[in-house]
Amino acid sequence: MASIGKSAFLFKHRWLIVRRRDKMSDQERADLATMPRHLPELKAPRDFVGRLAPPFEEGQGEASARRRHADVVSDAVFLAVPELAKAIGALGSEKYARTIAFPPEEFGVPSSADE
Repeated sequence: MASIGKSAFLFKHRWLIVRRRDKMSDQERADLATMPRHLPELKAPRDFVGRLAPPFEEGQGEASARRRHADVVSDAVFLAVPELAKAIGALGSEKYARTIAFPPEEFGVPSSADE
C-alpha cells in the first residue's frame, strides 16, 4: 500500500484505537490488526487502552483491582510514550481508590446468586 493510502487508512480507522474490543465487529478487529503494521507506534496506545478497562471492571476484589492498576501505571512501554505517561499521571493511586469498582455485595446489595 502506498504511503498516502496507509495514511488515509489510519486516519479513517483512528477511532478503533480507543474502541473496546468486545464491541468490535470482525472487520473492525481486522482493521485494528492492520494499523500497527502501517504505523508501529500505535501498538503502545492500543495496548494501553486494552489494559485500562480491567482495573475498573465490576466483580473483582480490591487486591486484584489494585494489582491490575499497578501493572498499568508501572509499564515501562507506556511510560516511554509522553502522552500515555501524562494519562498515567491522571490515574494516581488516590484518584484510582475513589473510582475502583467492587462487587455489589460489599455495599450490601445481594448478588444474583443470593436471590
